[in-house]
Amino acid sequence: MTQKLNYQSPKWEKRKKELVQIGYDFSKPLNIDGYVRRLKSSKMEIADYCQYFCCLTTCYLIRATDTYLNNPHDPRIIDNIYCSGIAGVLAQQLGGLSLNQWENIFQRALYELAAIDYTDICYFQENTSVISCMINGNLELAKQILSTVETDMTPRVGSQYIELKYLKNIFVAIIQKDELSFNNEIVRRIKTYRKNPYTHSVIIDFPLVALIKIAKKHGISYEQNVAEIPAIMLKEEITIDTERLKLPFSDEAFELLRVQ
Repeated sequence: MTQKLNYQSPKWEKRKKELVQIGYDFSKPLNIDGYVRRLKSSKMEIADYCQYFCCLTTCYLIRATDTYLNNPHDPRIIDNIYCSGIAGVLAQQLGGLSLNQWENIFQRALYELAAIDYTDICYFQENTSVISCMINGNLELAKQILSTVETDMTPRVGSQYIELKYLKNIFVAIIQKDELSFNNEIVRRIKTYRKNPYTHSVIIDFPLVALIKIAKKHGISYEQNVAEIPAIMLKEEITIDTERLKLPFSDEAFELLRVQ
């Protein structure tokens, strides 16, 4: 039997109190005017667009987690996750991997999109990563890729745990259709996260949400109810109004990519 976890750690309330004291107005959309002005004043070359979308993916991620802390039922959580994910993918397409530590941010963006069922982008259609293989049902290829990855059970404090070495056992449990191991590995991961200082607390564990959804498609159930895995993201159907949420200059970025 899998150990049952408390819904949240005491550090959660500490983060929430800090957020309330800041006094954000969550009824207003995220203000990105400063980033737009900076892009407009630049040479508007590929590197400038890349930096712009790198900033947006981080800003929308913070807005998504803050919105969730403020009200876990707020539908704008999904909107902000989508914007963060799309901005992250655009930055990658524009050459983001040349930036320090960008690879993990890009992987997080993919997990963000998979966690809200937005898997229409090209990166999920190609069987070049474990998550794309799992989404496409190519479990044998996913297994081959995972066989080359070492498992790390002692991640450093503050790590985002996006790398495969921190997720390998959960992926393997899905491939083997081992529901007990799958849920035990989720418990292990959450308990590890909760040892972090509250300043590094995980508000939303995007890889876990994405993997829980993938596991469900393979007949594996998730047994916990914890704050790090938002109920609003586990709904059967998530509707995303992509036109309404289109990021400024995304069309121009796609045109730049097309003419490269």
